[in-house]
Formats: sequence, structure tokens, C-alpha cells
Amino acid sequence: SGFLTRPRAPRLNPAPLIVWFAPGLPPQPHAEFDAQAQVLADMGFMVCRLNQRGVAGHGARHREALRRDPAGAPAADALAAIDWIAARHRLDRKRVSLLGEGLAGHFALRAAQLHPEAFRCAVVFEPIINLWTWVQPPPHADGPPSFTQEVNRLFLEGGGARLSEISAIAHADAWRAPVFVATRGDRHSETDQQIAAGVAAMKTQLRRRDIPCVAVEFHTDYAAGLPAARTRIYRQLEEFFNLHLYNYDVKIGPTREVR
Repeated sequence: SGFLTRPRAPRLNPAPLIVWFAPGLPPQPHAEFDAQAQVLADMGFMVCRLNQRGVAGHGARHREALRRDPAGAPAADALAAIDWIAARHRLDRKRVSLLGEGLAGHFALRAAQLHPEAFRCAVVFEPIINLWTWVQPPPHADGPPSFTQEVNRLFLEGGGARLSEISAIAHADAWRAPVFVATRGDRHSETDQQIAAGVAAMKTQLRRRDIPCVAVEFHTDYAAGLPAARTRIYRQLEEFFNLHLYNYDVKIGPTREVR
């Protein structure tokens, strides 16, 4: 399930598409209205806010599908959503971007790795790349994992998946698509620092493979929704799309099966 926002004045006809994964652990369903989706539609995109399998409130069958395959299930749901939309609306299947925040950012990165033939680029906000940071204390901390961390481990590994195999940076050779990543510039919390460390590792892998990665920072004003701060990030995101999604000179590389 999900919500589809269509642009009033697409820059291309048919319009490109953004598939936006639901965030959270467990993922929480998208709200009926989202202002950011309207901004993306104003950029000319069709925006699918996807409630992928595992979203809270959809029962054990959905939850277990995500736990069994935390990378493949969201990617398969995104592909199914594209097929559903294409059967009902004209869209540019050669220009599909993924979007996610937090754990959903991880879903977006892994889907881009698994299906480079389908997804042109990935846009992620504060992505959880080192999943172990959600299930154990920081290296310098004393004491056992917290109750929340134990619950996170049960959710992520309870279906048989292994964190060491789930992480996007565990599949360095699978990078193909350009990445736009936004993180907090005022990294005060332990979580912010852990996110930054994971992003740094990802950027290193992308740089070694000559894959474009645009990294921007936002601050409290962006998190508070102040217009000037939001406009700055949206402008940088639009420049990224101009280079790596709208640009007709960009060629999609050969596809490789990733297991």
C-alpha cells in the first residue's frame, strides 16, 4: 500500500518516479499528506510513498517477510510498486530514484545495489548503514545492550538474517548508482556520530569506484522545518537530480547479479 503524488507540470513526459520507503524500526506507515512529497512533485516527480512489507499494523505475515529478507523484501516491493504504477500511469522507467530516511535509507541503498537496472540513483537522509549500532552499545560504553537494542536485534535477526550480511557496506562491489546523502552537521549524540561513521565508510567505497556521491549537512533549522533551511537542501537535491537523473548523457552501466 502507499500514496501516489503526481506532478502538475512534469519536466519530462512521461514523468520520472521517486519510490520513498516508509521509515522506522519497525517501519511506520506514511501519513496521508506529506509536504516534502509535494515539494518533490513540484520538481516534476511522481512520488510513490511506499508502505513496504514490515510496516506496523499490517500483521505478522508482512512483518516476517521483512525479517526474513531485510534487503530483498523492500526492493521487491519497490519493483512491484513500479509495475503497478506503470500499468495505470505513464512514467519514465529509466528515471526512477529511491528515497529513504534512517533504516529506510538502508533499504534504499540496498535496493539500488540489488537492482541497478531499475533504480537510477538513491537519496538517503541519516541512513542507518552500520546496523550493529542499533543492537549493541558504542565500543567505549560499559554494560550490556539496552532493552531497546535487544528488541532491535530480535527484529532484525529473528528471521534468520545476519547483520554482517545485511549492511550495504558489506557489498562494496555492488555499488552502481549515484547517491545523495544528507546528515546532521551538529553531531552531538552518539547516534549522530554512528550515522556519520557509516556514511564515511560508504563514501569511501563509492569514491574508490568512481561513483558520484553528493553529501550535504543540515542543522536544527532544517529538522524544525524552517523554510530557508529546507530550501537550501532541496536546491542541492535538485542539482543532484539534474546531473544524475535528468541528464540524458548519463549511461546506466551493465547489470550484475548480486547475492
